Amino acid sequence: MEYAAHFTEDGRLQTVKEHLISVAEKGKRDSELINMPSLYYLAAILHDMGKNTARSDEYQRTVGSGGTKVRLYIQIVAEDIYTKNL
Repeated sequence: MEYAAHFTEDGRLQTVKEHLISVAEKGKRDSELINMPSLYYLAAILHDMGKNTARSDEYQRTVGSGGTKVRLYIQIVAEDIYTKNL
């Protein structure tokens, strides 16, 4: 399954894979000025790996499309607390 990262400015759903590679490629070009493109590329690939989950995908597809962020975030936190008995 391709998980959602976010919606682009033009309204297109961007997958986590597309997002990470896009950020990494841009960063690699920019970081050549400091002669560390490989390190930046790796950091950019890893920066949003937490989005590569079903929970994040659900959030991005509902909230990222203009839903109510605060309400959904509170619901997710409450469910996590309840299931972990915190």
